[in-house]
Amino acid sequence: MLALAASGYRVGRERPHERTILSLNMTVAVPSKTVDLLDTVRRKRNQSNYERVGRTSDAEASELYQVVVALRIDVAGWLARYHPAPVAERRAP
Repeated sequence: MLALAASGYRVGRERPHERTILSLNMTVAVPSKTVDLLDTVRRKRNQSNYERVGRTSDAEASELYQVVVALRIDVAGWLARYHPAPVAERRAP
């Protein structure tokens, strides 16, 4: 959502997580493979909330953690490159 906001957009009320994830390749240029993985995990989480509890393996959780850590680094780098003012303001005491 931060990348969308920095680009001048706002997520609507309908399906905000889905729209945020799907926008990542247009805002931060996240590879489609990563966007697809995040969207798959989002759908799986939604299913587990209602139908399947405990269906995520340790390996899946570890893979997702690594992807999300890398994504956070990518978004921070993108912000620093293309929208440095908000990043600089946040660091100020």
